[in-house]
Amino acid sequence: MKIRKNKKPQEIERRRVSGVPDSRAPKFNYHSVRSSSEINQGRTNREQQTELSDKTQSNWLKHTPTIIAIIVVVGSLMYALTLSTTPKVVILGQTNQTIMQNTTTYQQAAQKILNSSLMNRTKVTINTDNIASQLEKEFPELNGISIVIPLTGHTPELEIRPAQSILLLSNPQGQFVINQQGNAVLMLNSSLVNKFTLPVVTDTSGFKVQLGKEALPATSMTFIKTVIDQFAAKNVPIQTMTLSSTPYELDVQVRGVPYYIKFNLLADPLYSVGTYFSAIKAANPKPVQYIDVRIPGRAFYK
Repeated sequence: MKIRKNKKPQEIERRRVSGVPDSRAPKFNYHSVRSSSEINQGRTNREQQTELSDKTQSNWLKHTPTIIAIIVVVGSLMYALTLSTTPKVVILGQTNQTIMQNTTTYQQAAQKILNSSLMNRTKVTINTDNIASQLEKEFPELNGISIVIPLTGHTPELEIRPAQSILLLSNPQGQFVINQQGNAVLMLNSSLVNKFTLPVVTDTSGFKVQLGKEALPATSMTFIKTVIDQFAAKNVPIQTMTLSSTPYELDVQVRGVPYYIKFNLLADPLYSVGTYFSAIKAANPKPVQYIDVRIPGRAFYK
């Protein structure tokens, strides 16, 4: 029997760990995980913001003269386009036969319309045609109205052209100015009646006159005007003219004679006047009440 010797236990290799850290090992750095945005907090960031603000203010200051110049130019343009609401009245084509109201009346009416809308305060937005149309409806004695906008000034001009007045039509309502179209354009008050010397036609037909509306047909106006002109050409003064209650009859009273002449407003005025002068020249005895020339080519008298 063999006795085996116990082997010596294998010695564990011992190594001495050096206290010097291996340079190859990764180093832990507290600051390495911080972003640049975290580092630039606090005073540095505030300094940068202040610098940007200073630069912005500096840029505004550089552009201040330009901004001021733009404001001045825009303000000047806006002021140049403004209009006054008190127009200047200019009368066109005024004659001795022109009957119209005081110019202040037209100016105040235009001023009222101009003040009624802010659109009328500038040269760009004003509607001159609409204003003229409103004034023409209000003042039928005017034959034409225009609003003239100044190029450089601020005061608009109200140009008015009065209608040519032919005669005064007198009836129980009052006395009306009748223009060449036969329209009643103005009712005269007591102060204006004695100011003008237009021929007067008395209307006894009972017709109700409305301002701005036709008071006499255009043909009747032509007939009456022709009679007036023909008698004036022969130096025969007319004392009165009357529209009879009989349709289309015009009675003319010649100054200094006892009779009156009956005319037909639908006839030819030149032919009718010629018939009268021929008849009165040949009449013997002379008429004492009337002479009737309403039928063309004939004259009857009493």
